[in-house]
Amino acid sequence: MFVDKDGNFYEGDMVPGDRAATVQEIADQALLKQSAAMGKLLQKVRDMRPAALDALNGIASRAARAGDGDTALAADTAAEALLALTKDPDVLGATTPQALMVLLVTKYAAIVDATPENVKSAFNSFKL
Repeated sequence: MFVDKDGNFYEGDMVPGDRAATVQEIADQALLKQSAAMGKLLQKVRDMRPAALDALNGIASRAARAGDGDTALAADTAAEALLALTKDPDVLGATTPQALMVLLVTKYAAIVDATPENVKSAFNSFKL
């Protein structure tokens, strides 16, 4: 990896006037790319969440109007868990995009598994 006169990194053949990147600079660039990938993954979850939250809210509202407190509570609980997903300490502690994806999928699956069958339809649009 090389660095041009403006501090931009590139791979390939070194151009006269540029210099080889240091090991630390290469490591820093890799960390930046990794952090960006993880940020995009968390943003994908945040972007997909509203549809599921709207569906859960609808289920909870209809259940509450029908006097089905158990279903309303289950939908509210699932919504709270879905909102907490991107703030989970394990998720925030992930050190690689791959580890982050595994944690998100595992924790999302746990939310869905803990949700009663009559509420699970809210998650139909949420695909990681």
